[in-house]
Amino acid sequence: MTRKTFCILLISIYTLTTYAQKENIEFGAKAGINYTNLISNYPLITDFKPNIGFYAGVFFTYNINQKIAIRPELLYTLRKTKINIDNQHIISSIPQDPVYTPYTQNNIKDNILLLPILVEYHIGNKIAIEAGPQIGYALSTKTEIEDSSWYYDHSEKFEMGLSAGLLYAFTTKIAAELKYTYGTERSELNSSSFQLGVNYKI
Repeated sequence: MTRKTFCILLISIYTLTTYAQKENIEFGAKAGINYTNLISNYPLITDFKPNIGFYAGVFFTYNINQKIAIRPELLYTLRKTKINIDNQHIISSIPQDPVYTPYTQNNIKDNILLLPILVEYHIGNKIAIEAGPQIGYALSTKTEIEDSSWYYDHSEKFEMGLSAGLLYAFTTKIAAELKYTYGTERSELNSSSFQLGVNYKI
């Protein structure tokens, strides 16, 4: 996690803690693992395989009534994806390019800030469904791609997406969460991710 990201999370914790003193507003923290894949617009060239990363962050819940609540979140997320590149389908326009191996296997790691804004609907005392939009901002991207003409463009930082999932409350403070997120095109790639983690209300 970069120093900038850490500072943003600290400021968020302070701000949300202040608001949490108000009636109908609850503050919390969350963490877990994600299982992410990228979807390419060029399937003949790139074949992505999902990999495991993690996420951590803060949230606050505004309870509209006993059934419905709104929950904005700020999450730091490390998303990992394996990539198989078919270099035989890449036509280079530079005659001086070296001869590449037919196939290359490497990895992409994205460090991303996510801002989901979710609507919760509670079914009974323990189960809730959730859904809403999210915005992502790529803090950094590390590619481990060698001996290939395929290029992953890092210049596009923002992504828009949707998020939906289930919450199961073990107690009034602790809940398990299973969530699916889909991010729209960033650098000609879409993201598909499952998250499994724990929410803790303070």
